[in-house]
Amino acid sequence: MGYYNDVGGVAIGKVWRNLGSLTSAVSQFGEGAVVAKVLFTAAGPNDFEATAPYLLEGAPEWQVNAQGNSPQSKQIQAFRQLQMDIAVKDSRAGSTGWVFGTFAYNQEVKADDGWHRMVPVGLMWGNDPTLNQAAYDQGRRPVEGTVSASCPVYARNHLGWLARVNGPVDNPASACMSCHSIAESPPSAPLIASDKCTDEQRLNWFRDLSGSVSFGKVPVGSCDVLSDAGSVALDYSLQMRVGIANATSRQWINPCEAAPTKAKSMLVPVGPLYPTLR
Repeated sequence: MGYYNDVGGVAIGKVWRNLGSLTSAVSQFGEGAVVAKVLFTAAGPNDFEATAPYLLEGAPEWQVNAQGNSPQSKQIQAFRQLQMDIAVKDSRAGSTGWVFGTFAYNQEVKADDGWHRMVPVGLMWGNDPTLNQAAYDQGRRPVEGTVSASCPVYARNHLGWLARVNGPVDNPASACMSCHSIAESPPSAPLIASDKCTDEQRLNWFRDLSGSVSFGKVPVGSCDVLSDAGSVALDYSLQMRVGIANATSRQWINPCEAAPTKAKSMLVPVGPLYPTLR
């Protein structure tokens, strides 16, 4: 579930008003935009390995009408908060224009409620675009991000590629900003590089791109990132990427409303890219 402050809301309004003729200039968030995203899991308080048997004990709970393994299994069930992400548009961040932070639940913190047991994992404002495996093995570490001393052990053991900041439910082959840097419309790049990519090719996913510069197109099965003049950069917003894909595809979210006229120029293919996004 994502929340935006007023500055962020203005950006969303501009995008939806211009779906048919969207440009990277229109899709930019203003200085001071704040995005907060809370992530929940269907896992129970003691569904984890022996090293953390009570990981979610006391975590905030929401009742969710969730889909099970079949359409008949959809039902109301308790989901528990495990992670919370924060992003702030701030020019002091440098090239990317954003500061990303993530929090993880720590049941060992003494607090009156679960929301106050969310502790910082770290902050990042860049992707450390030259940090590869060879440099890491020689002792280099990320300098465009920092891991908090309060980071829970289970989250520290699940950081991103080469110790970049990452949340405990995120893919450790990536990092917070790396994952969001592929936000563009139409979507034409996977969230992470293929396992077949070399270290140098993988660094294509760790460039310090401005939010107004699209990631580029990655041909299926390739590690190459090609220039794509037809893509629109979405300023690091994966939620915007999914929202636009839903709004401009033939799969409408609200069956109670008539589908508006499709923006033909923004139609995107509906495929395996979308179900993998949260």
